[in-house]
Amino acid sequence: MDFLIEILNKQARLFPIVITVDDANKRKRDFDILPALALLEKTSDPKNIWCVTCHNEDVEVHHVSKDRAYTMCTQNEHAKRDYFNPAEIQQWQFNIENFLSAFQKSMDILSPTISESIDSLLWSLGTQTINGADYHLFFCRDINDIEKPKLSIITHLPRSAVFYTGTPQISLPDKVLLVPIIDLFQKITEKGLFLKKEAVEQFFSRNTYATEDGSIMLDDNLALEKGYLLSDQSTRGVFKKTSEEKLPPLACIIIEHLYGIRKYSQNSKTLSELVTDLGHSKQVISKEIKRISNVCKKNNLPEILHKYTGNKWGINHRLKYSE
Repeated sequence: MDFLIEILNKQARLFPIVITVDDANKRKRDFDILPALALLEKTSDPKNIWCVTCHNEDVEVHHVSKDRAYTMCTQNEHAKRDYFNPAEIQQWQFNIENFLSAFQKSMDILSPTISESIDSLLWSLGTQTINGADYHLFFCRDINDIEKPKLSIITHLPRSAVFYTGTPQISLPDKVLLVPIIDLFQKITEKGLFLKKEAVEQFFSRNTYATEDGSIMLDDNLALEKGYLLSDQSTRGVFKKTSEEKLPPLACIIIEHLYGIRKYSQNSKTLSELVTDLGHSKQVISKEIKRISNVCKKNNLPEILHKYTGNKWGINHRLKYSE
């Protein structure tokens, strides 16, 4: 496991990662597992190798002939050409896409997808369901390297989760879930990659609900769906039931009706007007309005309905949904 973590930490700074014979010999126990899972692939015709002068960078291979090539260190200005026979080089490259496939499998994602959103920096893993909620998943080597205009690839989606290596130093919206991928690992064997369930659930809580078409988004953090009030305390678009208490159909109809004409005080309605619109008595409608208020108070939610001037009822003006 330590060797894989070392590789992932390095790739936040350097890409692609090159593994030398010395690396393999030092990490023999861990090393053998990685090629078996196709995470490391031997390179027969290396385009880059680990610098033999500074031992701190990948350097480009310049071919002179079939059995003669050289590299030049870019960190030591006094260094000369390092000549070698390309056929004698033994090294491996880390296969990022195979790693991401293995990672998604360990997350119990049944139909993993991978596509490069930004060359060698950001990969989209598609929309996937984790613990009951849908997320737009990404993997990023180093978020700090993404040019500001391209951050919209991540931020424009309603529920993005980014697995990352390195240390994020940029500011992202709260709705973007950042997950340090290394913190999720438990072990790696010839059978695959295994994650710590408690670590995964720290970021992707169970018993969450992805809002469906027809849900009423009362606020960025409050939705009405099939009679249940769902709240999102994380502001990441992942909603949970506030309680098992389901609002009666008429209570939902009142909310839907006032929400459909919402302009707050301008379109608020008296009980008499609601009687005309909904076909129920003042007493019944008043009872359901009180029920809605009680459910909000009991679950520490903002009031959904508000009484405006002239004893008119409407959607609370403090609720705002950013579409």
